[in-house]
Amino acid sequence: MATVDLVIPCYNEEHVLAGSVERVLAFADAHPEHQWRVVVANNASTDGTLEVARGLEGRFPGRVAALDIPVKGRGIALRTAWLTTEADVMAYMDVDLSTDLAHLPALVDPIAAGEVDLAYGTRLHRDSQTTRSAKREFISRSYVFILNRVAGLRVTDAQCGFKAISRRRPGRWCPWCETRSGSSTRNCCGSPRLTATGCARCPSAGWKTRTRA
Repeated sequence: MATVDLVIPCYNEEHVLAGSVERVLAFADAHPEHQWRVVVANNASTDGTLEVARGLEGRFPGRVAALDIPVKGRGIALRTAWLTTEADVMAYMDVDLSTDLAHLPALVDPIAAGEVDLAYGTRLHRDSQTTRSAKREFISRSYVFILNRVAGLRVTDAQCGFKAISRRRPGRWCPWCETRSGSSTRNCCGSPRLTATGCARCPSAGWKTRTRA
């Protein structure tokens, strides 16, 4: 059994946070093959996100942890969470759970088994099932095309919020997360170091574009 931290970076998400965390915990209850913990990484929210996170931590001791990072940016939130954990596997997902949780084992299991060191979801895999506008589809594919042709990378989806890494090599991947107020974790998928270690790509079935109320 592996210990798994599911990190959810949050910026002003008080209206959806509790519901999303409860859904993840329900998923964890149905998958006892690992020991799961949800880490809410609040990064400089100006609403009640931190209070909600701490309330969840109190309701679910040992299963939910509230982490407060006083700097805005998804990259720094992940870097802080991943470098301060004792978990065997560290995963990340968006707070709106836009990727179906049913595919989380496909992301985590290969790392827990020692088969790969990094796994990431891709919405552009032939087996992916996504729901988003033609405009967003065009922008996403164009961005990936530019990264691959201009930067010489081998990227299939640079911005899908569905990634996991092994604690065996946290220092190898975390430097590729932006350390300042940037919001991207795309660098770890474009790292030239991927050629030297195991990496798995997972179709992001059930992925949907987020719609705010």
